[in-house]
Amino acid sequence: MVVGLLAISGFVIYSGINVHPSISMFGTNHNSSILASNLHHYSKFPKASVTSSTYVLLVHGYNIENTTESDIWYQGVNMEQQIANAGYIVGVVSYYGEFTVNYSNGYKYTNNSFDGTIDTPIEQIAAALADAIYSISANENITLDIIAHSMGGLVVLYMLENYVFPNVNLQNFITLGTPFNGSYLAKIASFISIKYSGYQAEELSPGSAFLTELQTNVDNFTSAYPNTVFEVYIGTFDPWWGGHVFNSQNDGAVSYNSASYLGFSYVYEYPVLHCPTLDHLVDHGISYFEDQNIVNGILLNLSGTNY
Repeated sequence: MVVGLLAISGFVIYSGINVHPSISMFGTNHNSSILASNLHHYSKFPKASVTSSTYVLLVHGYNIENTTESDIWYQGVNMEQQIANAGYIVGVVSYYGEFTVNYSNGYKYTNNSFDGTIDTPIEQIAAALADAIYSISANENITLDIIAHSMGGLVVLYMLENYVFPNVNLQNFITLGTPFNGSYLAKIASFISIKYSGYQAEELSPGSAFLTELQTNVDNFTSAYPNTVFEVYIGTFDPWWGGHVFNSQNDGAVSYNSASYLGFSYVYEYPVLHCPTLDHLVDHGISYFEDQNIVNGILLNLSGTNY
């Protein structure tokens, strides 16, 4: 098995970031539960035609337009390209329409039976993601890192709570603005229905049955993946509407409290917005995908360095 390593020399930690390392994995804002006996243990699945290496999966978030959100990884400073240039096999996940994973080595995984919309439950997306991971790990050991934005982090966490992969060494689970305790913007959208926001917006709303289950079962993740490093990136730009919607610092869509609700191995704070579409609503605002400092930090995380 070939494991890609990355060394970055001369990296500058900018004064605009606050770091809280070495906090014990996960806080106390969840109920304890023993490792579920009904976790899905994969055994047989068609093997993908890819070579052994370290894989990095990029999982996008919610898109009310019902169109692919996966291109967000190519916007701004092009996070996908920078990670691929560092020697990793990068897989960009898309779950609106067909479920696909486009890998940087040219391989494409497709689930033709999946037809994702904003009404597709997060649980179903998680199951499809599990199938995709097993397709590259069925017959060989792989090293895997997962980076997820917004709702994508909920997809990944639900998968990790309910599925285990015997041939996968999951090194890092990195989230960018994931609402582990929901987003009040989703609740508002679901309530006023200015535009149909779908079942996913209901699951994203604070207090939803989905989030309650996710929080209750978080120990399934820590028990099944005890060596995985959980890094949380949180935006603290706090735009003009933030104070009217959230009760803490926020990235314009997700609050600091929600993004850090389940605790973390390391948390990194940057003065950024949730996504590029919010840039035009403020002066001098950029998102996670337009801040080179965040990509530098993620590359350090992937190499095994927590700064």
